[in-house]
Amino acid sequence: MALEILDANNDNVLVQTWTSIENVYIVIDFKPNPNDPDDIDKDKDVIEFKDLETIGWFGVYAMDLLDAETQLIKLMGNNKADNIVLISHGNVAAGDDLVFFADNNFKTQVFGSDIDDVIKDKDKVFKNHPKRYMNVEHLRFIVSNVKSGGNFVLGSCNSANNKSFLSNLQRFTGSRVNMYGINWTSTMPTIPKRDKDRNIIQGVGVVTADNLLKYSIIMPPDEGETDNGGAKLFPMGWQENDFPTYITDIRIGNCGLIVTP
Repeated sequence: MALEILDANNDNVLVQTWTSIENVYIVIDFKPNPNDPDDIDKDKDVIEFKDLETIGWFGVYAMDLLDAETQLIKLMGNNKADNIVLISHGNVAAGDDLVFFADNNFKTQVFGSDIDDVIKDKDKVFKNHPKRYMNVEHLRFIVSNVKSGGNFVLGSCNSANNKSFLSNLQRFTGSRVNMYGINWTSTMPTIPKRDKDRNIIQGVGVVTADNLLKYSIIMPPDEGETDNGGAKLFPMGWQENDFPTYITDIRIGNCGLIVTP
């Protein structure tokens, strides 16, 4: 099962569709670089995956978007995924623009306006900002690995805070998949890695199948609050003047995604 749509009480499955081929969970931006004096966060965990294949998912841990693209080529070959989830950092930028961090040291940024600029004049962007141009192309390639009608989740903070990023990415990639983004804060559940004596191995965070099933891609609300901010759906066939659909929750499920309206 590639997608389950639940009612507000999480009781009934309203829609069940698509047979799963591949489901890919990509993590970027968490590996520290001890040889880089500009690495601002040397305490970041290296990410490992455990047992994701048992729930029909494959983990990809990448240094940047180019590395993610290279690994996808090896993993997917000529196949297309039902679902791809892309995890990294993100934020709101000046002028209500949204930014996605495309490497592991916050050095390379992709703005929603970058995608719009490439749509308008890709040759100009390539000439003046080649790194940003290439990262927009790497994003396009990652989305292209989702089959038509499948699902792409940009699991970075604020990726759907407004329309500027995912609306442009939909237009740039042909609006052939369903795109989901996070309104406020995203999360990636990890547990410490332990040695054979159960001692914690410092600097390694493990993403397990159990935790992916247990926790939402959206950060839970703070104590005393009830709203986690939710997500937005930019559906297949998206047009620039359309309005996204509010989503209460989105999480990893067995062999697919679970989306709660």
